Amino acid sequence: MRSRRLAICVCPNGLGHYRRATLLSQALLGRFPDLRIDVACSLRQKEAIPFEAGAAVRFHHGVMDPGVEWLADPGLYDEERLSGWIRRLAAWPELPRADLVLSDNLAGTLEVRPDAVLSGSFLWSGVLSAGHRDHPGVLAFARRERELLRRLRPAMLCNADAAMPDLTEFTRPVPTGWMCRRPRMPERRRAGGRGKVAVLGGAVQILFPTLVEAARRLAGEGNWVVAAGRDLLDRLPGPIKTNIIRFDFSESDFTGCIAVVGRPGLGLMTDCVDYGIPMIAIHEPGNAEMEHLGARVQALGFGRNLGARPSGDEIVAALRELERESESRSIRSRMASRNRDGVRESLEWIASRLRRP
Repeated sequence: MRSRRLAICVCPNGLGHYRRATLLSQALLGRFPDLRIDVACSLRQKEAIPFEAGAAVRFHHGVMDPGVEWLADPGLYDEERLSGWIRRLAAWPELPRADLVLSDNLAGTLEVRPDAVLSGSFLWSGVLSAGHRDHPGVLAFARRERELLRRLRPAMLCNADAAMPDLTEFTRPVPTGWMCRRPRMPERRRAGGRGKVAVLGGAVQILFPTLVEAARRLAGEGNWVVAAGRDLLDRLPGPIKTNIIRFDFSESDFTGCIAVVGRPGLGLMTDCVDYGIPMIAIHEPGNAEMEHLGARVQALGFGRNLGARPSGDEIVAALRELERESESRSIRSRMASRNRDGVRESLEWIASRLRRP
C-alpha cells in the first residue's frame, strides 16, 4: 500500500501561516508515520522557523512567493502577485499527487484543487478589498475569490476566538482552539528588578516608524529591559540600539517577558496566549484583519488595543497599566482559560479525512 500524501500551500504573508503548517505536520507525522508531506512556502519562512522532519517533509520554494500578502502601497498589487501563484501552483507536480490539500489563507488553491481544505482566520478578498477600495486589480481578485468560495463553500479550519465574521458567509468554518505548543503556560521568569518588554512588528515596513518610537520611548524610561526583533533592531538608529537587546523568539525570550508591544497577527497572538504574556496591540492603518484582531485582544481581555499609530506616551501609559501585578495576573488567567487545544483538534479533523479511501 502506498503512503498517504498531504500537500500544504502556505501564504507568504507572514510567519504565522508557516508556523501552523509545521505544527500540523509534526502532529500528523506522530499519527501517520508513513505520511509524506510537501510544503509550498517562501524561503524566508523556512529560514525564520527551523523545522526538521527528515525525508517525510519536503519544502518547495518558488511556488507561492511572490503571492498574496498585505501591502500598504496599492501600486505593488499587480497580476503576478495576486494570481501568478495560482498558475505556478497548477504546474506544481506534488499537488495532483496529494490525497489531501491544505491551503493556509489562500482560497485560490481551490481553482486547481476544488477539494482543498482551507485554514486561517480571515479571507484575503475581504481584507484587500476593504483596504484598497479603489484598486481595480484588487477588486477583481476579490470578486474572483468570492465567486469561487460561494460556488464551493470549502471547509476552513479557524481559530474560534479570532476568526473574522465573513468566514461564516463564504466557508464552512471548523472552529478550533489556539494552536499552542504546550498544554500549560510556563512560569514567567523576571530577570533582576526590571521586566523585559518585547517590541515586535513583523515585516510590515509602514509600521516601523511607530515601532521605532515605541522602542525609543520605552528604553528612555529606564524602567524596563527593551527587546526588539531582528527586522526592527536592524533599522534602529545607533544611539537607541545601544539600549535595546535582541529578541530571538526563543522560549527563554518569551518566558522572560512581562509584555509584548506589537502588531497583533495571529501568530504573535498565539505566542502570547501560549506563554501568558499581556499584549499591547498596535497596527498600520487600513488593515481590516489587524483592526479585527486588535479589537479581539481588547475584547478577550488579553491586553490593550491602541489601534493605528499610537504615540509613545500612549504606549508607555498602557504598559504601566498592564504592569500592575493584579492586572498581569488577571490577563494570564484569562489566557489560560481559553481553549489551547487547536493543534490536536485540527489533527483529528485532518486525520479523519486522510483515513478515507
